[in-house]
Amino acid sequence: MDWNLDQLYRDFGEAFQKDEKQLQQKLQEALEDDFSDPGADAWVKRLETFTDMVSQRIRLGAYANLRTSIESDLPEAVKARDRIQALQPEMVRYAVRMKRALADTDIDALLEENEALQPFAFFLREQKEDSGHLLSDAEEELFALLTQTGAQAFQQLKELLTAKHMIDIELDGKQQTLPLPAIRNLAYHKDAAVRKAAFQAELDSYPRIEDSVAAALNAIKGESITMAEKRGFTSPLAKTLHTSRMDGAILQALWTAIDEAKPVFQKYLRHKAKLLGHEGGLPFYDLLAPVGEVDLAYTFSEAADFVVKNFHAYSTALGDYAQKAVDAHWIDVYPKKGKRGGAFCSNLHPIKQSRFMLNFTGSYSNLTTLAHELGHGWHGHVLSNEPFLNSTYPMPLAETASTFCELLVNSAAMKEADTDTRAAILENSIAGVTQTCIDIRSRFLFEDTVFAKRKEGSLSVDELKECMQDAQKEAYGEGLDPEVLHPYMWINKPHYFMPGLDYYNFPYAFGNLFAIGLGRLYREDPAGFPEKYDAMLALTGKANVADVAQSMGIDLTKPDFFRASLKQVEEEIDEWIRLTEV
Repeated sequence: MDWNLDQLYRDFGEAFQKDEKQLQQKLQEALEDDFSDPGADAWVKRLETFTDMVSQRIRLGAYANLRTSIESDLPEAVKARDRIQALQPEMVRYAVRMKRALADTDIDALLEENEALQPFAFFLREQKEDSGHLLSDAEEELFALLTQTGAQAFQQLKELLTAKHMIDIELDGKQQTLPLPAIRNLAYHKDAAVRKAAFQAELDSYPRIEDSVAAALNAIKGESITMAEKRGFTSPLAKTLHTSRMDGAILQALWTAIDEAKPVFQKYLRHKAKLLGHEGGLPFYDLLAPVGEVDLAYTFSEAADFVVKNFHAYSTALGDYAQKAVDAHWIDVYPKKGKRGGAFCSNLHPIKQSRFMLNFTGSYSNLTTLAHELGHGWHGHVLSNEPFLNSTYPMPLAETASTFCELLVNSAAMKEADTDTRAAILENSIAGVTQTCIDIRSRFLFEDTVFAKRKEGSLSVDELKECMQDAQKEAYGEGLDPEVLHPYMWINKPHYFMPGLDYYNFPYAFGNLFAIGLGRLYREDPAGFPEKYDAMLALTGKANVADVAQSMGIDLTKPDFFRASLKQVEEEIDEWIRLTEV
């Protein structure tokens, strides 16, 4: 159940090294352009050059990164990854020159002069706008160099530490040593004693790496603060909203609706706590616990068949795509030593394919994660028909297709279920929305606090733990037991450590509620919806968030759309409570 990367490269040998050398030559040739020719024909050539270079770098970098994601200490993969990253300053230099040259360019006149540029109107206008946040050429080049030994190096350190972090635990009377992802997956175990033991073993293990991970987080966030200020943004959040193509009013509308709905989620969490034998709020280790006697367990083959079947029920094209991903071995399935935690999809526009990493252990949540990641892949597949420069979508829209596919699978599963199974699937779905709304709210609050405090200096491990607990208390309120929180959640969430991707949390809340709303539109008028939906996905690389939503008749600037999605969640919570009332 390992993925096949042969469509990229078979190894780091001759083919990889040939393309690497070719990319270096292309970069040298491209940098000979002094951008003195303002004509449209020259700009057509520049965009072709830029596309060619970035596509080749993505192919090389993706292979190295995919190998290190499952073999974290493979020397040749680590070295190749570092070599490809070392080309970034030259890539940045070319991109900066291009943006600077567009700063004083009349884009409308350029588009009129040569029709070949018209498909790239959004890209050109966005590049021109970005030129207002550029540093000097020397500063841009220096930053691109320093971030490799700064934020990027600290991110790699954190990934290495957590990928190799082994945890001792006693299970079934036997002492075992498991990787962090396997321990985290025990949060779904049906045995309460196992869940609690895994939680405690996880917390007890973190002091071995807490200082190093805290240093990495402080370094990455410190660099983010510096660069946001230097580029003329009022804060890292302002910079993130800019790069997210999202207005602050939309984010505020999202949080307004979620904060209003906190009592609804607290009702769910306290009822779950009651069913699991707790008084008051739910202890953190039982947040993801299964409820009831239904054992929703799957082999990978069963999970894949279920996902493909129900994707087909919505759209033949989507179902066929998922089946191809399974049959062509695009998926790396199981946890193993040296493999990073979590799950992800890597969309590979240069080869019009994707690769998917899972840590599959058989839970229903693992099944929905498979659907989620295949949704990311479908988004990439739709955009593979777009020119490369129109294929990059912003963070908030990154979680739309994935969450929509999760909802398709959940809905289908509940239709087939008896009462007990329906209750179990409902609870799993509600737990997921609680994560993407309430837990994500806590992550946003944590990161916001860390940025505010980091301006004054580095945060200690104890300060980071306190910030995380305070954020969980504020977001969850009475839903959680305040004596059993998770002060180390900042260690096992990779999003905090992604240079240039600050606040990679609210996109999950946005994506979930946006997808729920899209699902409502689908149920109200299913005829022709898949085609309209795919057209919307194709737009995500060449429009801002508000315009993408408007293409489906949705206004995101007011809380009403998000409130309607949360109302549907409330109805599911009320149904689940009725089904499980004792």
